[in-house]
Amino acid sequence: VEEEILSEGEAAVLLANRTKPAERQEVAYWTSKALGLSPVYGTAQKLIHGFNDAGRFDARYLAAIEALLQEKIMSGTSHTTFSPQGNMKRGEMAALLERIYPRLAERQKLVIDTGIVTGEGSQQVGAYRQKLLEIRTDDLQVFNLVTGASPAGQRDVIVYKNGSLGNSSLLKVGDRITFTFNSAQEVEFIEAVPAADQLVFGQIASIDHTGKTVVVTDNFGTSRVISLPA
Repeated sequence: VEEEILSEGEAAVLLANRTKPAERQEVAYWTSKALGLSPVYGTAQKLIHGFNDAGRFDARYLAAIEALLQEKIMSGTSHTTFSPQGNMKRGEMAALLERIYPRLAERQKLVIDTGIVTGEGSQQVGAYRQKLLEIRTDDLQVFNLVTGASPAGQRDVIVYKNGSLGNSSLLKVGDRITFTFNSAQEVEFIEAVPAADQLVFGQIASIDHTGKTVVVTDNFGTSRVISLPA
């Protein structure tokens, strides 16, 4: 409501039906509003009326969804249908989130960086036991992601990996990650690719036999640190 994505009435309806699956048209409408897209009205609404089931859309959503379609952020369930009242499937939602992630980050003044999980451990801070994940960025900066109990309460981060949303427990050493952090340098979201799924093309810049890592420079000049099997 504060971000003007939903009106107070829409937010109340959403809260009352929070266990009900979201319709595709609802998700499309919310996404368009969250991205700040300019609504498209009247005869300029060409894509949405190209669907055979255009008459099944809630009329309040048409202008916002047309803008989303024109940006190619969301498409129909087929070339001829959108299925506006159909439930948004998990895989569809995951693909949509991945597509809008950079735009949302820029709009909210968040910074996106990339790197690899290079180690794990733990620390005791007073009465609190915390988990540490060592992350090495592609520009070779190293920092620890700290999760677990703290004086301010339980601390963790949202992680997307293998099509599932979870927390830092999904992360493993060797995972390549794209992460978002805010102005307070706090990591807010991580998208991870398992080490076994990575394929990197480039030239070997250096080899660290002690740390068992290889630095590879790809065709775009980006250096990536790859952990070698033990």
